[in-house]
Amino acid sequence: MLFDKPVLISGGGIASLLLAVRLWRSQIPFLVLERDASPIVRAQGYRLRLSNEGLDAIEMALAPDKFNKFYDAAGKTGGAGLVNLNPFTGEPLEGT
Repeated sequence: MLFDKPVLISGGGIASLLLAVRLWRSQIPFLVLERDASPIVRAQGYRLRLSNEGLDAIEMALAPDKFNKFYDAAGKTGGAGLVNLNPFTGEPLEGT
């Protein structure tokens, strides 16, 4: 094996997990270290604003069917700024 020790990834945020996917696809061992005990330990929300570069990185990391599922489920503002969306339906909330 080319790599004897895993790449250590600090934190389980989106960039860290995208790196983990790319390493996994390249058959490079890795270990993600996350301090929080579970994804719900912090009530920080789930919204992200992604630039074109961020979307490109996600598209490169995911298989095409997975990216399409992600993209279809993502709320889109079309560059018009922030829009409050119903988290269950993806429809804009009144007054936004």
